[in-house]
Amino acid sequence: PAADTTENGTADLDSAVESLLAANPISNQFEITAMNIEYDFGLKADDVTSYKGLKSNDNGDAGLVLAIQPAAGKAQDVMDTLKTYQQDQVAFYGNYAEFAQAQSNVENAIIDGGDDLVVMVIASNDCSSDLTSAVKDVLGK
Repeated sequence: PAADTTENGTADLDSAVESLLAANPISNQFEITAMNIEYDFGLKADDVTSYKGLKSNDNGDAGLVLAIQPAAGKAQDVMDTLKTYQQDQVAFYGNYAEFAQAQSNVENAIIDGGDDLVVMVIASNDCSSDLTSAVKDVLGK
């Protein structure tokens, strides 16, 4: 179906993001765009079939929910790139003592998935849920 080729989100991705947001409420939501995917996360456009994500636009809150449908054979590349992004964000927040909570949340980010779906979740400062089980539910693990 044509819907699966849309740049931002598909029914599957929408439902994954909604489930993760239920566990990880994100304040002041900022929708992740194609530009963010490429420049902020460092993902190659060719590696990503579709995506949907939101992050907190609050200073000092690293909250993030991102679901990606990787291109064929690219799931591991996508996860490796997201891990590099995670390390960069840990280093960034490490420069600011007042962002210790965000730094800890980034250090504990979950990046998981497979050929059909890769997710990255960073707890928001307000999150009290176990995001590991929320991610497993979404991935059907």
